[in-house]
Formats: sequence, C-alpha cells, structure tokens
Amino acid sequence: CGSTMLAKLVEANGARRLHVPAARQGREDWSVIPVSYRQVFLVRHPVDRFHSLYANIQQRKREPMNFYKQLEGLSPWDCFDKLLALSPDLMYDFHFQPQTTAVGPLEPEYVSLECFETWWALYAPKDTVPPKKNVNASGPYPAIDERTANRVMNRYLVDQKLWESAWASSTTSRRSATISSAA
Repeated sequence: CGSTMLAKLVEANGARRLHVPAARQGREDWSVIPVSYRQVFLVRHPVDRFHSLYANIQQRKREPMNFYKQLEGLSPWDCFDKLLALSPDLMYDFHFQPQTTAVGPLEPEYVSLECFETWWALYAPKDTVPPKKNVNASGPYPAIDERTANRVMNRYLVDQKLWESAWASSTTSRRSATISSAA
C-alpha cells in the first residue's frame, strides 16, 4: 500500500535503480533487492485500503477496456460484490489482493501506513527527504456503510491481524480494530 507516497519518496531521494520516467513504473521484484537492505512492508487497515480503492474507482474515469471501468458508479457493497465475482480469490490485481500475498517468503519489518512518517524519522538515514502524507491521487473518500465494512473485514481477516501487529509508535494512538473506527 502507499504506492503513490512511496514513489514520490523514492523520487525525492533519487533512489531509483531503473531508468523509467516515474518511480511508480520502476517496481522491482523482491528477489533483486540486496539482502543487506532493510526490508520494510507498509500495511494498511483492510477497510481503509478498500475505501481508497473504491474512491479511486469512482473518481478516476477509465478507458472502456480498463478492468476498473466496469466498477464505476457502483455502491461500495455492489463494487465489493462485483470484485468477488470477477476474482473470487481476490488475486487478479494487487490493489485488492490480500496484503499478506505480497510478502511472500520475506520476513520484513511491518509498519502501518499511518505510522510510516514517524518510523521514517526514527530509522531512515538522516540525510534523506521524509515521506509526505496524503499524496494519494484520490480525493475525499465516499462513505462506506458498516455492512460493507464488515464484509471487507471478514474477507481480509489475515490482513487485519497483520495490521494490528505492525509497528506503531508509542506516540501514535492506534485505532481500535472495530469496524466503526475503520469505516
């Protein structure tokens, strides 16, 4: 999660290894990253993550052949329903596949997205440009009803546990794992 923020962070720090116009286009497979590098995996609360995806789908109009075009204009419930119909295992696209899938065989340090800025200030090299919050391309999120949030939570229980165990600073008050605080 946080690909827009991470791409801007990479660009601000001149850390790109691939010759591409934008860092978002320069994703690398974990297998080519040196083992000496610190491995950090950003984790997002499952309902927040779906909320972001839903906002992105509704706010960014796509070409007719784009996968997400068929989800435009749907309610949150119907959007999630259609995602499940199109990809019952949720593996079609990394935007909605379980975050635990992306980890693979690695054993990275897990950091919650909302605490990454604090984590960076504590652990990143001091001569780096810090991450900037709220650089997501989606605007304000439309409301997600509690019934849909419960459905998302039930489908992503493993991700919920991962988020709950992710690094959070002692100065950050973790939201409770209840649906009402996530929705």
